[in-house]
Amino acid sequence: MSPSVRMVCREPNGASGSAERGTPEIAEFAPVELGPVLGMPEWQARALVADSIDLRYRLPRLWELVLAGRIHGWRARRIAQRTRELSLDAAAGVDAEVWECVESMPWQRFSDLLESRILLADPDRAIRLAEKASRGRHVSVSKRPRYGTKTVIMRLDAADANQLEDSIDRTARVLRSSARSGDQLPGVVDRQCASEQEFRAQAAGLMAQPLVAAAVMAHDSRRSDQRVEIDAETRRPVVTPAVEDQLTGPVPEWLARADLSKLAPRAVLHVHVSAESLRAGSGICRVEGIGPVILDQARCWLGSGVRVKLQPVIDASDLTAVDAYEVPSRMREALLARSPASCFPWSTVVSRRIDVDHTIPYQKGPPGQTWLGNLGPLSRTEHRVRTHGGWQVRQPVPGTYVWRSTYGYVLLVNRSGTHALGNSDFAEQVWSSAADIGPVERRFREFIRDFADDRSTAQTRSDPQR
Repeated sequence: MSPSVRMVCREPNGASGSAERGTPEIAEFAPVELGPVLGMPEWQARALVADSIDLRYRLPRLWELVLAGRIHGWRARRIAQRTRELSLDAAAGVDAEVWECVESMPWQRFSDLLESRILLADPDRAIRLAEKASRGRHVSVSKRPRYGTKTVIMRLDAADANQLEDSIDRTARVLRSSARSGDQLPGVVDRQCASEQEFRAQAAGLMAQPLVAAAVMAHDSRRSDQRVEIDAETRRPVVTPAVEDQLTGPVPEWLARADLSKLAPRAVLHVHVSAESLRAGSGICRVEGIGPVILDQARCWLGSGVRVKLQPVIDASDLTAVDAYEVPSRMREALLARSPASCFPWSTVVSRRIDVDHTIPYQKGPPGQTWLGNLGPLSRTEHRVRTHGGWQVRQPVPGTYVWRSTYGYVLLVNRSGTHALGNSDFAEQVWSSAADIGPVERRFREFIRDFADDRSTAQTRSDPQR
């Protein structure tokens, strides 16, 4: 690790190496060097370093088992993660009590044993955990969709959870009744639901539009059959008879007259679809932030009450280089269309809020430095690594990036993914060949490319069947 790097590697929970924890400080960019060698993104390498350091310095007996190959790596890492909040002495005590059982017990039984030893090692921690449980409420949405759906996980107060479930049940009941009768509810898109769980899922989605959900629940003639309150002394939920529900009965006149389509959340949906799919009326499209979905599914999401504004396709060949450091919005859109993901090796970052890096660093004076062939998307951490971490990058062809780490590892990144070339003579030749070709040769290549494009266009016009 470079001694000149003074910053330290932050562990996943925000802690850094310290004498109190018994772990040494690690150079901030050390995981970035390790990740490409192991074929993993920076955040995975950072977590691996944190777990390894904890095992080596805080759990010495388990570390010996790891070195001897007597324990699965994932088990050792789980133990390191679960003991991370303990003091050095407490962690050593847990290590001494569980290391003999980690090989012989099934994981579930061992996990219970480990938890009991962690609680015994720090009795005050049990009290803190009880208080922390109330701070553990959260809502999380899966990043990767599965065929156009996402998973939502919530941890709520018991009363809120029961009331939410009741609202979902009531809304689903109205949606199901409306689907059977053929009545169209205002502000509600027909999702073609068939099962009870599908109606419940659509009802949960309507909670994002409170007034629409309220209007739907107002059509429910049944009252809630129970209400949840919290006993002040025991702090436990108590089921009590329901009071009169203010939303039952006729739909309020003002709510019935309201144009609920105006309540729909505004969002920009970036959809990439081929000309073949558009002509056929079926096929696959890619929705940014969601992934590949079928066209019919995208149509269902839009529904009939959504206002659609079509944006013209940006032709990259019409974009000329600019002198300013700032990237014009049209050029940024074209860059993200060409390279939707980060160009850093093994990166998993896909975002429209990503940084845009000049492959050849921008310098005041020379014109035409900002153009598609000199830009690449990077996350903020990757951008800092490229600027301050000693990494180098070249872009011999627009959209193809050749990276070189501080230790000489060469990696090629293009639309097909990351290709690790190692640090051999061949890799060094690839790196040297990717050097900047200079403005004269670059303009010549652009002329050849434009000439080929014009010739192809002329042939297409003369032969409509092409």
